[in-house]
Amino acid sequence: MFNTGRKLALGVTGLVAITIATRWSSAIFGQESAINPTPSGGFKPTTPRTSLMHWHDRAFDELLEGISRKDGESAEAAWLLAELANVNSFHSEKPNYRNWADQLRDGAIEIADTIRKKRDFDRAKALCNKLKDTCKRCHDAYKF
Repeated sequence: MFNTGRKLALGVTGLVAITIATRWSSAIFGQESAINPTPSGGFKPTTPRTSLMHWHDRAFDELLEGISRKDGESAEAAWLLAELANVNSFHSEKPNYRNWADQLRDGAIEIADTIRKKRDFDRAKALCNKLKDTCKRCHDAYKF
């Protein structure tokens, strides 16, 4: 039976996959996308930033909980956090905002690799603390 974090990861991952599939099928078959493209051709977010931040927090909490249990499955929460950061980067055109979203994505990927490949939970915890600083800088700048 899946734990709550695993269900969360699967649900959000499925939502992201459906979003991507809708965009690809529309491009391939020349149909209008269900997601309204921005003028630059990228996709337009469909959820308010506050909702996205809620999912960031849940994934981050699940990641920290898994690391504290030294659970290798916690890498899934890190991958989810990385993908949420990808989506988050579309919520602003401001370079510093996108830079912080990219840092979040890259940091979460590094954490996932550290857990999955090395099983180094102490390093993963230290990387999480570093990632919290990135989150704080963005939240302070944008008043989340």
